Amino acid sequence: MYNWDGRLRSGQSGNKSISIKYDPVGNQVWKQSSDGQTTTARKYIVDIVGDLPVILLEIGSSEK
Repeated sequence: MYNWDGRLRSGQSGNKSISIKYDPVGNQVWKQSSDGQTTTARKYIVDIVGDLPVILLEIGSSEK
């Protein structure tokens, strides 16, 4: 599935899946992926002050 801005929001192929969230400006701030056995979630802290967004911090977890 795509959001109103044409960005990937979620997808699934077999037992693999992905979900993505964006901030109001369109920068990716969260991603969760699963391969059927392991689920990994990542949160991104993004600096949007400069010309291009820069990921300052990636916070992640993995579950089995």
